Order: sequence, then C-alpha cells, then structure tokens
Amino acid sequence: DEGPLPVRWPFTGYVSDGGVTLRRLADGRIALLMHRHVIGFKGGGLPVICFSSDDGRTWTEPTLIGDPADDAAWYVMNDRLVQARSGRLLVPVARALGAEEGGRDESLVFFSDDGGRSWTRSHAAALPSGPRGMAEPTVAELNDGRLLMLARGGLGVLLQSTSTDGGKN
Repeated sequence: DEGPLPVRWPFTGYVSDGGVTLRRLADGRIALLMHRHVIGFKGGGLPVICFSSDDGRTWTEPTLIGDPADDAAWYVMNDRLVQARSGRLLVPVARALGAEEGGRDESLVFFSDDGGRSWTRSHAAALPSGPRGMAEPTVAELNDGRLLMLARGGLGVLLQSTSTDGGKN
C-alpha cells in the first residue's frame, strides 16, 4: 500500500518476477536478494543484494553478487538466501553451460563472511550425467554443520550434493 520499495536500480536488466528473497539476518538487518533478468543473456545475470537496517524504510545501494567480469547467465530462485550458524551468507545459483536456456546447468553458491560486503564463488557441484545437469539449487545447513544442496535434474528427480567446508566445495 505504500508503493514500491525505495531501492535504486543502477544495473542492466530488471528485477525478475522470480528469484526474490527477503531474509531477516542474525544482526537484525533485512537482506533483499533479487534475480536480475537481462534480455538477450538467456534471462540471467549476476544476482543483486541490498540491505535495510530500519525494517525496509531505506535500503543500501544494491550490489552485484560475484565478479562483474563474470556476469554470465546466472539463475537464483525464490527464497534461496541462507545464513549459516557461522554467520556466512550463502546464495545458491545455477549457471547455464549450453548455448540455450534449458540446457545443462551447473550449481554452486556465492558466499560472504563479511555480512554481504564481498562475495566468493564456490566450486561447482560435480556435474551429473543427464540432460539438465543441476538446475534451481537450494541449500540447507544440517545439524552437523554440513551443507546440503538439492537441485532439479533433467529426468524428474532431485539431485543432492553435500559440503563439509561451509560451501567452498
């Protein structure tokens, strides 16, 4: 009822109608993660994140997650931002490897240990055989601290990968 979110958008492309997450972080801020839709770029682009310390009345300048030189066709789905018990922020993404959307995807995470100021790209999960690879990943922290990644495969099944190092591998 109060109108659009007061977030400036300085990027090529626009906020997709998919890939949005609002998450209350342990430090009290709200994180707003957005999927960036870039026309002619297979619909993808590096995700964008910004933060609010006043319950959404104002927002920080949005930043790209990852290296702008690596601005490929990245995909992030709705409600995917995770904060691990360590405080690490994790954004699971897929990247189209083929020339066409709907081809083989690899899944990985971008992670931040400084509250979202800088991001590091993990190694990709092992790419399974099959027509789709690993698409639309999500991540959860297990009770023992490992991370579990589930992703859509191309044969009507979910695929899983685990990380014992906080999502680096």
